[in-house]
Amino acid sequence: MTHALTFGTDITRDFNTLPLVSQIALATRGFAHLLGNEQASKVVSKIRGAVVAASPKGADGSTRKVESVTKDEVQAFRAANPEQIKTWEAAARAEALKDLDEGKLGTRVAGPRLDPVETEIARLARVDVINTLKAHNLKAPKGDETITFLAGTPQEHTRTMAQMVANKIAKNGERYKREAEKAVAEAARKRKAAEAAAKAAPAQGGAEELGL
Repeated sequence: MTHALTFGTDITRDFNTLPLVSQIALATRGFAHLLGNEQASKVVSKIRGAVVAASPKGADGSTRKVESVTKDEVQAFRAANPEQIKTWEAAARAEALKDLDEGKLGTRVAGPRLDPVETEIARLARVDVINTLKAHNLKAPKGDETITFLAGTPQEHTRTMAQMVANKIAKNGERYKREAEKAVAEAARKRKAAEAAAKAAPAQGGAEELGL
């Protein structure tokens, strides 16, 4: 059986006819890329999603675009959430290895996405941050804006919204996770109930039949 390797439109090789040393080298590089760059990219996507979830909505109610998250924000999230990053990296690699072992590698077409529980955790943390700021008459910063604490003292420091949300998650992660899992499960239950009700509903009639 031929196992064609292609690059672009005009470069091809039959993997089976390559020397064994070339097959091993190619597989080794591919294995390193699979568990390295590919999974690192997925983790960055999760970080960007978490930063977006922690960002305030626009004046028109719009949600911030993932593409607008800066490298500095990604690095700040990494620095504030080292354990979360390790968890995401381990989960991404475990999923890749599972696909590899089961012969499913390369069959997934969906891009990386932020887990709904993680999205809810970020939302809960952001609400806590905003409430804390309001209690101290402080305005929530937007984007890369910062709040200065202990201004004029040796302990002066600043925080962005993303950093404060990340710190909240680091301190209250277990509680947020319990609340988020409960909220996501309830939302899923309501969604299934609504879908079942829609399927059971009689065919739509005219305006008069609907009392409109």
